[in-house]
Amino acid sequence: RPPRDCWDIKEPAGGLTDMGFLAQYLQLRFAATHPDILAHNSSQAFMRLAKAGLLPEDTAKILIDATYMGRRIASASRLLSVATRRTDFPS
Repeated sequence: RPPRDCWDIKEPAGGLTDMGFLAQYLQLRFAATHPDILAHNSSQAFMRLAKAGLLPEDTAKILIDATYMGRRIASASRLLSVATRRTDFPS
């Protein structure tokens, strides 16, 4: 789906949803032979995949950094959208 605006980084191609899907896919693909790669979040999964030699370390770092930045932008976007909808600011 196309982005709603420049702050919509979750669902467009290459967004947070795609990074989460990639982390889940790689865990499913390799977990039978490398159970130590299983993690509860994408960044941990990428780190463990790199440590196991299943993902190049430089690629893992890029994915981890992009996930971190994407989460920060998504959080800021949510805060900004709530603030701009408020009508109860004092005059």
